[in-house]
Amino acid sequence: MSGKLFFLLNVEEGVSLRKVVLDRKVQEAMQEKFTTLRTSYRKEDTDIIDFEGGYKTGKNELFGVDYKLDKDMRNYLDNPDSAPEFTFSSDEVKRTFASLYVTYDGGDDDRLVICAQIINRNAFLSRSRWFMFRSSKLMESEESGVQLPSAIAGLYIDGRLYFRVFNSARRIFTDLETMHEDANREELSSFVLSQHFVLEHVNEGEAISDAKMGYLESHINTHHRKAIKRITENGVLELTTEELVSVAGRVGYQIKTDDDCIILPKSKAELKELIAFLDERVYKEAFSQRVVLTNSRRPI
Repeated sequence: MSGKLFFLLNVEEGVSLRKVVLDRKVQEAMQEKFTTLRTSYRKEDTDIIDFEGGYKTGKNELFGVDYKLDKDMRNYLDNPDSAPEFTFSSDEVKRTFASLYVTYDGGDDDRLVICAQIINRNAFLSRSRWFMFRSSKLMESEESGVQLPSAIAGLYIDGRLYFRVFNSARRIFTDLETMHEDANREELSSFVLSQHFVLEHVNEGEAISDAKMGYLESHINTHHRKAIKRITENGVLELTTEELVSVAGRVGYQIKTDDDCIILPKSKAELKELIAFLDERVYKEAFSQRVVLTNSRRPI
């Protein structure tokens, strides 16, 4: 089966897929282009790592996650003749934001492969916006066209999705957003449900775990989430409450406790300070002995 090209469009219902009809020469050019892109994107020595929010992949790294395609999209990709055609109307051009080049690897398992790209509106070339050379003379084009990017936003290979930049990949593979939120929630749950913490008040009949999660999610922002991730990874909560209180005393920070548990403060400002302490960003100034909070983590 030769490769197929599809465009993704933003529509009121969400995302709509359109099949792009290719002639034989363009099919051959596309096959060569995307084979090269795919090979250079995921080389044999590329390190595939589990997704972590906030982590920036290196030059030789890709995130790799299990990913299930939307049922309707998968049906169109497996049966391209059933997909509506892209007509190059002005409305479709305005709504187009991505392309999918779809092939099947040869072999017994015949794996589905998708090279996904983000398309900028400027990639579409109307007759009034571009010119071409003919016999060394620059002339107005008689045709419209599109210039596909030279970068891949995501590479899907039969149930696995590889990407370098989360924000680019999630525009096309929208379920990534939910996966990211679930991962964040698991990290928050591990933190706040720790035996170290207790709430001053829990509503009658409310589960303590639900109360703690509701409290945390209503009190924190993105910066706090990243700090909580570092706290968990650094093993800070492996210390006992007594040890944490002792460390706090050395830097002049006061922790409120009740029955060997740290009381989660009511105010957002106080919670920010507690998270900063656990994230090792509270310290005592050498001369004035003031207790201060710093955003700098640069070692000296």
